[in-house]
Formats: sequence, structure tokens, C-alpha cells
Amino acid sequence: MIDLVFRAFSRARWITVATARGIYDAEGNVQPGFEVDEIGNAELSPAVTDKDGNVTTPAVLDSWFWVNLRIYGDKVNADIDTLYPGEIEDGYIFTKSKFARFVRDQATPVKITYRGVSVRAYQFGATTNRIQLIDPRDYGNIRMREWAGGMNF
Repeated sequence: MIDLVFRAFSRARWITVATARGIYDAEGNVQPGFEVDEIGNAELSPAVTDKDGNVTTPAVLDSWFWVNLRIYGDKVNADIDTLYPGEIEDGYIFTKSKFARFVRDQATPVKITYRGVSVRAYQFGATTNRIQLIDPRDYGNIRMREWAGGMNF
């Protein structure tokens, strides 16, 4: 199984990219071999409360649309990729996914701040067409929800 985390400028942008990559069909149904967890607008920083539990500073929500994508079954065999150039088998390996490589090859490395931590991402597209693949090395910093049975990073 392959787990990826994406951040798109909007849900519409996510649907466009995911449909083009065969994750959704033309009617918007998730295709076999994929599981999609549409998180939506993630909390970038939690609310601050005083000793009585009153909110003194509200939570900050990201305006971007977050998605967990799981590729499993026969789709893994179709998506599995070789190591990214320069990476070695016994060291850190970027997720071996053709979809991840597609995004990474066309992207510009960027940094976002999530709950006070700098997170690496790969962004492609401009203006409202932007989408980001969160760098798997930083998945430990962005636990929003876990799949039943855990995540596989």
C-alpha cells in the first residue's frame, strides 16, 4: 500500500487532478484500488484558551483542501516506481509512487507551516491550479487523521 498526503488550492482542483490520474471516474466515484480521505480545511494552529477554558485566540484553519490518498491492491503494482534519482535503498527513500514522481518532477519545493512546524512540500500549478504533495519525510509532523489500521509511510 502507498499513502500520500496532498494539499490542493481547492477541492475542485483536487478533483480535477485526481480524475485526470484515474482516482475518480467521470461521475466522481473513487475507483477501485484507491481510498480517499478528504480532510478539507486543516487546523494550522489550535485555539488558545485561558485557565477557564475561554477561547482567547481562535484556531487558524488552512484555506487549502487537504487529502489523504491510499493506493492499494493491484493499483500498487501499477503505481510502484523505482527510487528517485540520487536516493539509496538503505537510506531515506521518497515514496516509490509514479503519482508521487509525477507531482515531484513537475513541482517546485516549498515550505508550509503546520502547527508551528515547517513542512516540506512539492507544488505544481499556478494561482488557483496549485496542488502540493507533502514530503513523506514530514508526515510525522502532520498527523490529522489515520486510516483504520494505521498509516504506511
